Order: sequence, then structure tokens, then C-alpha cells
Amino acid sequence: QVSMKAGTSLLVQNRGGEGHTFTEVTAFGTGVLPQLNNPIQGAAPAQTLDGSIDFANPATWGVKAPGSSTTIVGLGVGQHKFQCLIHPWMRTTVTVS
Repeated sequence: QVSMKAGTSLLVQNRGGEGHTFTEVTAFGTGVLPQLNNPIQGAAPAQTLDGSIDFANPATWGVKAPGSSTTIVGLGVGQHKFQCLIHPWMRTTVTVS
């Protein structure tokens, strides 16, 4: 879990050896690759905020390559859920105050 103040930014770095997403979701759930959803069997698919991610279209997933980073800005006060849609057990909650 991460806590931050409103108006600040969050730097997210992929330090692993595989591609990952850092996707804000309204509800945690399974990811885009059925073969990697076994650790969380019975869960519903993750619910993305705006529906812009097509689970069948990798071009919409926003995969970050190993060594890359992204900056998250503009998060409103409250709790925000983020997960990797490739590895759905990788998830966190960001609390903005």
C-alpha cells in the first residue's frame, strides 16, 4: 500500500524482467491472460475505470517494458486500486489524502 498527498505524483518503475501493466481498476480481479489467472480462481475480471482496455486486444493493455517507468498524476483524494493485468496477483492500493 502507498499513501500520498493530493497534488503529488507517483513514479512507478518496472524493475522486473517481464512486461507489466499498472492499471487503475474499480475492482481487483482476474487479468488478461487466462493461463495466469489460476492463483485467483473464481474471481471476476478486473474492472477498469473507463472500459478502454479490451482484454482480447494486447495493444490496449498499456504494457510497460522491463526498465521502463511511468508517472501517475492527478489522483483525487480517496483510495485508488491498481493491478497488473498480466499478473493479476500484483496489486496495490494508493491512498490520497
